[in-house]
Amino acid sequence: MATLREVNAFEMSFISNILSLPILVVIGILSQEFNSAMLITEISSWHQIIICLSCICGFLLSVSAFMLNKLISATALMVANNVNKFGVIIASEIWFGPSLSLMSTLGASLVLLFGWTFASAHWISSFDFFSFKIQIFALTCLSIFVVSEMTQLTRISTQLFGNM
Repeated sequence: MATLREVNAFEMSFISNILSLPILVVIGILSQEFNSAMLITEISSWHQIIICLSCICGFLLSVSAFMLNKLISATALMVANNVNKFGVIIASEIWFGPSLSLMSTLGASLVLLFGWTFASAHWISSFDFFSFKIQIFALTCLSIFVVSEMTQLTRISTQLFGNM
């Protein structure tokens, strides 16, 4: 009689990668990538080592992602990814100079606000949860209104002054 056993993160990642190989082959054939893949023999052994290390790091990243999925919920993972992107935006602003428009800054600020709101949701008692939902709804409506007004102001200024 067959029994089920729990598959660990290493096995899950390995199975996932094996199952993706047929799709990779079909895409490689359709996009004619196999011709350029044969050029791997023409690069130096140092570059081949770097490519192999990159593959190993990718596999280990996949293993760590499967391990993380067992520890936290999908919603918490999504919020963490969005807040992480905000950190990347700030770092790029510091290293590469200012590039955000007013609309992008507003959007990034809303991501932080809603991430903080989600993180603080577990502090709220069940009695206050309904008022918390109303506050979230009000914040969402306000942010949609502000973004639409900013978009309208951008259109008007572009029509009046052109792209300066």
